[in-house]
Amino acid sequence: MRTTGLLIAGALALVPVPALASCHLMEIVEIFAGTDDCPDAHYLVLRMTALAQDAVQGTSITNLDGSTFGAFAAGTTLANAELGSNILMATARAEGLFGIAADGVADGLLAFPEGRVTYSCSADAVLYGSIGAEPALVRGMALKKDGVGDWALGAPTPVNNANQTGTLGTCPPNLDGGEPPPDEGPDPDAGEPGETATDEGCGCRVGGAPAGSPAWIALLALAALARRRRS
Repeated sequence: MRTTGLLIAGALALVPVPALASCHLMEIVEIFAGTDDCPDAHYLVLRMTALAQDAVQGTSITNLDGSTFGAFAAGTTLANAELGSNILMATARAEGLFGIAADGVADGLLAFPEGRVTYSCSADAVLYGSIGAEPALVRGMALKKDGVGDWALGAPTPVNNANQTGTLGTCPPNLDGGEPPPDEGPDPDAGEPGETATDEGCGCRVGGAPAGSPAWIALLALAALARRRRS
């Protein structure tokens, strides 16, 4: 028996052991698709269901139509790889709205109000709205998974890998060039509606007959004739 045990132990020693770090034991636990005044502030939270699920570089989160919500860049480093650790993928506007740094910055958006979102490494997917069993997304609320696996809408609480929790704040300016300028009313130099603007530099009327045209010459001649008759 001792010899048999040694042979089994030796055989097992020859079997290659996979690296501890991975990302296959990860689940989606929270989905958020913006607020009414910040509709592009989207985020998604992943949670590790085992130790050392931190090899996320190159993995992505996609929608049902194949569009990518976000992908983790090569060299992405996560400080925490304990059971239950979170990983936050969010748009830049969501980072500003909640005052939190994401572990991966998303370039796309989540399908709203219904769709399916999938994490590529673990293949965990959530179907929400009319195409699935989970509630549809609502602006200003997050779709959240509880400890027994049920989904419900609730207050958004994005958590990143550093265990920081974001707080809903004010929608930040558009990062692509600022918000559109406010409507300051009509141009004071434009005149009243229907008024014909005059270009003093050329002695003509914009949209009317230019000075010196045959119509104006005829009117001037009639006015001169009337003055001579009165005199």
